[in-house]
Order: sequence, then structure tokens, then C-alpha cells
Amino acid sequence: MRPHNLKACFLFLFLLAMATLHAQTTFRGLMRKADQLYETNAFAPAVDVYRQALEKDATDPDALGKLAECYRLLNRLDEAEATYLKLIRSRKYQDRQLLLYAHCLKGLGRYDEAKVYYQSYAKVNPTVGNQFVQSCDFSKTNLNIPTAYTVITERINSTSSDFGPAFMNDQLIFASLRTEGQTFSSTKSSLYSAGMGSDGSLQPAIVVRPGISDFSIGPASFSSDGRNAATTKNNFTPGVRQIPGTGLDLSIILADVNFNGSWYNERAFTNNDTKGRTGFPCLTPDGNAMFFASDREGGFGGWDLYISYKEGANWSRPINLGPAVNTPGDEITPYFDGINLYFASDYHLGFGGFDVFMAEQGEGRWLKSTNLGQPVNSSADDYGMIMDSYRNFGYMVSNRSGGVGMEDIYRVTKGGSNVVVNPGTNPGTNPGTGNPNTGRTRIRVFSGSDGIALPGASVDLTNCMRGVSNYILLTDAQGYIDLPVGAGTECEVTVRADGYMQFRGAMSAYFAPNRDIEIPLTKAGEEYFGRVVNSNSREFIPNVQIAARNTYTGNITRTATDYSGNYVLSLSRNTPYTITYSAPNYNEETRSINVLNGTDRTILGVMNMVPLGNGGWNTNPGTGNTGNTGNTGNTGSQLERAGFAIQVSAVSGQPDLSKFSNLRSIASVYTKNEAGKNKIKVGNFPTREEAQRQLENVKRMGYPGAFIVTDDGVSLTSSFPPSNPPVSTNPPLTNPPLTNPPITNPPVTNTGGRFMIQLGAYRDLRNFNGSKLVGMGTVMDRPRQDLTIKLLCCYNSAAEAFNALGRVQQAGFSGAFVVEDLNGQLVRAK
Repeated sequence: MRPHNLKACFLFLFLLAMATLHAQTTFRGLMRKADQLYETNAFAPAVDVYRQALEKDATDPDALGKLAECYRLLNRLDEAEATYLKLIRSRKYQDRQLLLYAHCLKGLGRYDEAKVYYQSYAKVNPTVGNQFVQSCDFSKTNLNIPTAYTVITERINSTSSDFGPAFMNDQLIFASLRTEGQTFSSTKSSLYSAGMGSDGSLQPAIVVRPGISDFSIGPASFSSDGRNAATTKNNFTPGVRQIPGTGLDLSIILADVNFNGSWYNERAFTNNDTKGRTGFPCLTPDGNAMFFASDREGGFGGWDLYISYKEGANWSRPINLGPAVNTPGDEITPYFDGINLYFASDYHLGFGGFDVFMAEQGEGRWLKSTNLGQPVNSSADDYGMIMDSYRNFGYMVSNRSGGVGMEDIYRVTKGGSNVVVNPGTNPGTNPGTGNPNTGRTRIRVFSGSDGIALPGASVDLTNCMRGVSNYILLTDAQGYIDLPVGAGTECEVTVRADGYMQFRGAMSAYFAPNRDIEIPLTKAGEEYFGRVVNSNSREFIPNVQIAARNTYTGNITRTATDYSGNYVLSLSRNTPYTITYSAPNYNEETRSINVLNGTDRTILGVMNMVPLGNGGWNTNPGTGNTGNTGNTGNTGSQLERAGFAIQVSAVSGQPDLSKFSNLRSIASVYTKNEAGKNKIKVGNFPTREEAQRQLENVKRMGYPGAFIVTDDGVSLTSSFPPSNPPVSTNPPLTNPPLTNPPITNPPVTNTGGRFMIQLGAYRDLRNFNGSKLVGMGTVMDRPRQDLTIKLLCCYNSAAEAFNALGRVQQAGFSGAFVVEDLNGQLVRAK
């Protein structure tokens, strides 16, 4: 190339570079660069470029608006508020920017100022504007009002983002974007594990390597046995709020977990939405259902909460939780403790960005959502709440000021609020007899079978009283104590009386003054088990109110079904009773029974309740329910709906159904005469999928040749109703009064795997409390001389049993160990 041509080439390249540099430093060039960063959710670097652009044009509304929004999404609310204010004063703002400015003010706790701008926005959008006007009023009214909760930061937090707490046995699993001591990229979140103390305090965290694909994962969720896992594949960025509007791209991954904690069989959740995002999973304790959040079409607002049920290898179509939970705003991070649903919302009346709420259910649906108040909630983002209702502590996530990092994990402890002890009394003594006109709530303890008051019964409220040990009150001559805790308390209460079975159950003090909580105690040998189901669908009906009237004395014993439709009544021998069943949306049912000599614990059987306006399958509700009427025994005819059943055997002669009694924990056991054979079946089930799920349980219980058959729903030859699950859970004590289901276990025969967990040996079964073992397995009894061995059954391998052992020990059975059943002999496994 000639010299003058070479100079011309260099000159051209120089001018091109200068032109490019000039374009990048001009206002429009900077805006293009900043917008590209903004559109890719790179908000932190976009801030620097927008600020450079504003140095060239300080009043440009587009630059001011996007800079303010970057600050807001980065949780730099002071800077966001100041920038939005400049924009609004220029009068070149868009309507939505007025709303976002008000959000910034609310997030800073400046509720009076925020209310003014929400009122202005209400002129454009009355629904949304007025909702947040009410939210400001709510915040001011409830500011600094004490609640039952305390919140403290945890030492596991890093300077980065720590989020997504989840229980797994005695460990807390959480996600983090930290890089301290790690070699992996800071742009991916990983799972960590920290041991939990008895008070919820956490040990130093270690990284968890689940062995799944190299995604950025968290939050996660686990079934109670630790064998099923669900996690969120996320695109969280350090420093950016983990909320809708920040470009979230989430989906759910499912996996199985083996005994050493490694994940396998990784797969995408079948209900991940191709047009929207899905995340924040919460598996139910049994792993057969999952709550999650999604912004899919057809919801109430932005992100809604849904539930899906496992159907074999697939999952059912997601069900929206409805308007009591979901709003025109966003709802995220569901956590279900078996009774209540905790979640976060930015639209329900709250203190700031996202607040934590608790939804209550009843009548087969979610009824209302309640803000948990301060200090759980703040003017910042508070979400990711999980709660252990047995130990009264949990964890949550917040980006509130004063934390260690960008998002921190806080420990939440729940106890009594507004604790009052009468003047002149000390903890451990009875404050005196209850006065119906004091405005206080009382506990009444009495015999469940005859209604006689139990004076001198001990009511242990230690779990309800923070900072007080051995808080035990004795009932007065009428069986009463005054309840010395305020509204909002949820705790475990233990009641004991000589000659009666110990009661232990959850107490929720959400009740009105001058109302009594009734706790009937049960004498050993007076407990009778039953179940209530929908006559159409065969689904269990929770919270059915049951009243048993003693025909001789007129005394009424009350109880209610638990979430599985089970209940326990305390009844006297050789006594007739009239029992009434009441539930919303069902016809009231009444039946008469005679307990006779009391040897049949299943006398109550199954009550089929007919939905209102529907004749159902039970054409004679007063008599068509299973169970002994005191005269006919358990072999009367029962009318079933068509569906599917599990056949376990076929015999030529009359079968002895008592040999199959262990299957009553699954469903009714009955026979049908078909083709000259009496076929023993379990069921029936409304769908083949449900039958398939239960088939695996039947096989594990010693019937490997069992198989599914169709059932035409005709009258059965004989039947044995489903039993109460071997470990009974006491329903929460609320008004109206509920009767305690005693913690007892009918004898169960081991027909499952060879390996079991020995829980202990008992002379007095009243000392055994299996309430915390619900969902872990079947509790069975093994007699040994004058002792009863309590066993958790059954496991097919030692590894499976040892994997469950930690959870059992955590539930209070610290001396539990794994045993192997070798030809009827229990041998400690190694």
C-alpha cells in the first residue's frame, strides 16, 4: 500500500473512532446505552449511565423516570424518592410514576405523604389508589402495636443476598448469592445448610451440593421425610430486590433425595408455564401437593398463588387459591404448615413493600388473610416466612435497614402477647376462680364421658409464657383456670389429671372474652374413633362439629374432625348416645348408638354427610353410615359410590375381615361375592389415580399381589370402616369448644418392611405422645411382658429407616433407634 493511502486509512479509522466516542458521550448515545442495560435488568450499571445522561440534560423526564425506577428496584429508596420528586415537580410524569413515587414514600415509612399521592392516583385508578390510601391508614393505626412475635437477625447472613429458608429435618436449608470462601460465580445462588438449635438458633452454614444441573437455584422446599425436593431455577441478581417487576425468570425443578442427601431424578415441574413464570414452591408434608406462585394468565392480578396435586408421575391442573388470598397485586412465597398458609403480598393492607400474611381455611376454601403485624412486617420487603407450629419458631426474609446484607434471614419466635398475671399471684399458682364478668377467657377441664368437672387438674402453659419456666396452674373446684395470655397466642398446652389420659394440643387464643375453652379428658378405655366423609366424593370433611348426648344423663360431649376427617369421642360403657354431626354446606346428620361393653373401638365407623341440595349416594343418611349402632355390629350393608378399589384377596368361604384390619388406615375394607368368591377389597376411590397411589401403600403393608379393580357401587356383602390413623392429631382449641382426641394407638400388625424405629417402651401408654409423628409413618404396638413397645413402621431398608431416624429424634424421641424384625424378634440394626 502506498504511503498516502496508508495515511488516509489511519485518518478514516481515527475519525470513525472519534465519531463513535462522540455518539457514546452525547445525551442520546448515553440514553441508548442506559436503556439497553435497563431492558436487560442490569439496573446497577444503568444507574451510572443515566446519571451521565442527566449531566447533559438534567430535566429529561425519560432519564429521570428510569433512574428513579432503577433506584427503587435496587432498594435505594431515598435516592428513588428524591429522583421521582424531581420528575413530579417538572409535571412531565406519567400516571404510573405517581403511584411508584407513593410506593417509595410508603417504603420509607412516610405514610402521611404517601397517602396524599395515593389519593391523587385514585383520580386515575380509583380501585388501586384507594386500596393504598387504606393501606396507609392501616399502617398508622397498627404502627408499633405489640404482637405475639419477636424477630432477630441470624448470624448465618452474609454481605450478599440470603433468602429462601426451608425446613429439612433438623437443618435449615436456604439459598445465598454469597461468594465468601467459594469458587463459583457470584451470579448464581446456591443452597446452604445450617443446624437448628432447640430455640431456632442456627449453626454456621455450609454449602449444599445437591448434584443437580448447574443452575442458579432457590428457594427450595422438602417433604417432611426429606425424600422429595422442589426448588426454583432463578435469575436473581445481587443487589436487586427479589420481587416482581425486576425481570424475574423463574421455573420449578423437582427431584428425589436419597438417604445421603443427594438429589436425583431431576425434572421440570409439569405445570411450569411457557407464557409466564412459576416459582417459590412449597411441598405439603406428604409431598403429594405443592403450593407455588405464578404470573400465568387467568389470575386475579400479577403473581397469584396456586396449588397442584400429584397424580402418579404427573401433577393436576393448578388451582388458584381465590380472592381471599390473591389480589390485583402480587402474592409470592407460600408456606403451608398443615393448617395455615403463610405468604407475602404487596397489595393486601400492609406496612411497606411486601408484607407477610396468614390465610385461614374453612368450609373447603380460604376464608381470610391477616397481616402478621410488626415486627414481622416493616416498611421494607418482608417475605419467605416459614413456621414450625410445634416449636413456635420460624424464619423469614427481609431487606429492612439494619441487616448484614442485601436480603437477610431473620428468626421469628412466637409466644404469648400482653401476658397478665393477677396481682398477688406468682407463676405456678392458680390466679383464682374464673369470673364470667372479668372479660377474661377461661379453660374448663372435665371428664369427656360424663361431663363432671375435674378440680385439681394441672394445666401446663409453660410453652405459652416467654421467659417463664414451669408455668402450671391447677383448676379450681369447678374445673376452671383463668387463661393468662392475650389474644394472638398460639402454643402447646398440656393437661393432666389422675386417672385420665394426658391431653396435649395446640391452643389458638383467637377468641372473644367471657368465652370458655373446654378440654374434656378421656379415661383409658373410653376413647372411640370415627371419620366423616362427603357422601358424594368420599373426601374427608374437616372441622365437622360433633355433639354426643348421653341419653341417661343428658350430658353432651363435643368434638370436631381434624383435617383428615378423623375424630375421637369419649363415651361411657353400656350407655346409649344420640350423636349429631354439623358442617357448613352439609345436611345435619343424627344417629343413635349404644356402646355396650366397650370392646369395639370402631363403633363410630364412617359417617357419610350429604351436601346441601344434593341427594348424594347415601339414600338414608340417618342409617346408611357405617359403624355399630349398638345392635348389629360392623357387618351391616353399606352403600358405596362407583369408582375404583384395591383387591387384596379372594376366598371361597366367609372371610374374617379382622385379619385385614391394618388396611383400615387407608380406606374401608369390605367384601363382595363375585363369581362364587368373596373378594376382599379396600376402597373405594373416586379416581384410578387415587387408587394407584394407595396401591403402593397396600403392597408395602404386606399384600404384594394386590391390584386395582373397578367398583360398580352396589351394596357390599360386609364391611369394615376405615380406622382413625394410628397417630392422632389434636385439633386446635378454638371456640366453639372442641374435645381432645387422646393420643392413643390401636394395635397394628406389622405387615410392611422389615425395618422399624423403636420409639420407646411404656408401662403407662398415657405417657406416650405421638402427635409430632403425623405423616412419618404408622405407629404400632408390640407387647413385651408388662411393657408396650412403640414402633414406627415400616421401612424396606436400613438406609431408609436411618434416614427417617433424625426426624423422629427431632420430634422428641431422642432415644429412638432402628430395629429389624427377624421372624418376630426385634434386633437393633447397625
